[in-house]
Amino acid sequence: MRNMVTRRAAPASIITLAALMAVLVSGCSFTGLSLVVDDRLTFVAPQDRAAVDLPVTIEWEVEDFTVTTTTRDAENVSGEAGYFGVFIDRTPQPPGEDLQWFAKDDEDCKRDPECPDDDYFSVRGIHTTTKTSFAIAQLPRPVDSNRREFHEVTVVLLDPDGVRIGESAWTIDFEIMRSGP
Repeated sequence: MRNMVTRRAAPASIITLAALMAVLVSGCSFTGLSLVVDDRLTFVAPQDRAAVDLPVTIEWEVEDFTVTTTTRDAENVSGEAGYFGVFIDRTPQPPGEDLQWFAKDDEDCKRDPECPDDDYFSVRGIHTTTKTSFAIAQLPRPVDSNRREFHEVTVVLLDPDGVRIGESAWTIDFEIMRSGP
């Protein structure tokens, strides 16, 4: 007669494992995140990761968004309205924050009532426009001239007060082709 060994999982260990999994899974939530593809903005030029010369103009199309610069004009529009934030080689402000957010920890800017101004933003790669294009005349040269020079432009929607609308951000990468030193 053959010896048959049967194994039975301990019911307590299965219950404990199931309870632990339930606790872990319930703790994983994405509260406040949209997780929906926003295809309102589409880049027209240049193509993503294209090799381009300076100056380069970034062009895009937008749907379901009315371009305006004043709160009064935006009040007469159904849906979202405002203008565009263009960020060169940097991350935009968090959703719900205005452009002043970038200067919140800048001690020099805190002492100047005019700060931040257009020059402050421009030096930091932060620009705004009501157009669906943005021309870049110059970019800093890379430290290592033997490396390929990639740059990134991110466009976000801003309300008339400069507050970022939602979580959506559209990014395009391109390579700058330079001649000479």
